[in-house]
Amino acid sequence: LFREVGSTSYEVFQNAIRQTGCEVTPAWESTSQEAILEAVRLGLGVTILPSTMIEAELRLSAISRIYFSDFSFQNTVHLAWHQSKFLSPVMQDFIQMARELLPPNHISAQNSPEISPHTQPFPVMDA
Repeated sequence: LFREVGSTSYEVFQNAIRQTGCEVTPAWESTSQEAILEAVRLGLGVTILPSTMIEAELRLSAISRIYFSDFSFQNTVHLAWHQSKFLSPVMQDFIQMARELLPPNHISAQNSPEISPHTQPFPVMDA
């Protein structure tokens, strides 16, 4: 079960698979990670989702994790804004929430970590 063709997670995963010499064809695609997770809960297939999204499901034993040796991939997400533009309180809250939701080792401080209307682009976040 995959995200839609053309999505970043789909392309990153397919590139990682191609490097192993294998090919994977999705049986089902969706634009919604929640829909994919529900399909997994229903036993319709397997997928790759962000670990933060499935932690509760794993604790409840609603789904299982499959481990592969010698295979991993990473999808990097960037949050950026114009350094000279005003950041509304809502935008500042969103940025702060993103920082709080990510483990500290997933945030790379490239510029000032403070949120202000003239902050440099947000540090790179690995997801």
